[in-house]
Amino acid sequence: MRGDYSSAFENSPRTERKSQKGLIGFVRKLITLRHEQGKRHSPEELVGTELILLDEVKTKVRERADDPGADPVVLLDFGGMVSMSMVRIAKALSKEIESGEVAVVSSSLKFQPDEFLSSNSDISFTFYHDADVEKFYRENHHRVHFVNGDASTLRDVSIDVPNVGQISLNKHIDIIHEESVLIHGRKNEIDIPRLGNILADKGILFLGTSEKQINMSYPRPRDRSDATVLGRENLSEVGMTPRADIEAEQRKRYFVYQKQ
Repeated sequence: MRGDYSSAFENSPRTERKSQKGLIGFVRKLITLRHEQGKRHSPEELVGTELILLDEVKTKVRERADDPGADPVVLLDFGGMVSMSMVRIAKALSKEIESGEVAVVSSSLKFQPDEFLSSNSDISFTFYHDADVEKFYRENHHRVHFVNGDASTLRDVSIDVPNVGQISLNKHIDIIHEESVLIHGRKNEIDIPRLGNILADKGILFLGTSEKQINMSYPRPRDRSDATVLGRENLSEVGMTPRADIEAEQRKRYFVYQKQ
């Protein structure tokens, strides 16, 4: 595996303060834009990438329908934290989740929804100050497995699936979705192929971090961008190739790879 940019991210307080200010403004604009573009008729309505991910899960469920000993289809939102999209997808797949055919997982370093929802902090911002969205999340987040770990430790994490029992995430994840997470990554040339490596055979990886987002990151975004490009190239070393049949609109937002 080529490249090691881990030494490229030396912080200087002045640069970090300036970059943080710009990044905070960018994130606020991004949140507002997403909210405006993603208006829904109800909190549980699926749009855009959510529909693509749902379709990929259902396709894999159908492929395993005649095999009573098949593993559950596992969808992971890498660095998802609150993972509202995964909660929506899990609601749409509630029967499959209850039967053990599907497991929906969200990873983060520390986030746990029960602690978050019971905290004294103002959480209404997270739900766009929309009481219906917050209510939907409170009533449905239990369908998602919220786990803690990064690209190097998720292989050691297990989840408890109904009618199946404990399964390791390592080599059992069928679909990984990532968006706006790798802008924080400091070893993307290593961590991106790590994500590919923990996928099951025929597993799919959606990488949604854009060059624009990386260029807004800190410190030294050029080095971080180079590491991310190298990480995508290194996916070939874990048996992954670009997938071209994803809709053109989604290819503008994601780099999509599949394990052979």
